[in-house]
Amino acid sequence: MNTVTVNFEADALLGDWQTKNQSASELVRRIAKFPDEHAAQDLSFVKRGRHDSGGFAGWTFVGTARIELTLQSPDAVVANEIASLQEQLRRSRIEAENAQRMLMDRISKLQALTMEAA
Repeated sequence: MNTVTVNFEADALLGDWQTKNQSASELVRRIAKFPDEHAAQDLSFVKRGRHDSGGFAGWTFVGTARIELTLQSPDAVVANEIASLQEQLRRSRIEAENAQRMLMDRISKLQALTMEAA
């Protein structure tokens, strides 16, 4: 299957955490001064008009985006999802190994205490 391109409009928002060091208006001025994909990378996008629904406390509406989304083929999406799941599996193995090492270390320390007491 070929890739499909979908064009749609979305609301552009900035979250509170993004405006702690700079106001939303300063960020918008920066985007206007340097209008490229890097300038707008901090923006989040939601369905057009949805930000008015009341579920976006802590978000500042800054504009409307016209987005062109090129969807990958279903086979490519499956391959990407498998890669993502494999990465999650790798990370969970590392976390489990670290937890096991920590438990073994605690056991060793407790065993050392009982040997010292004897």
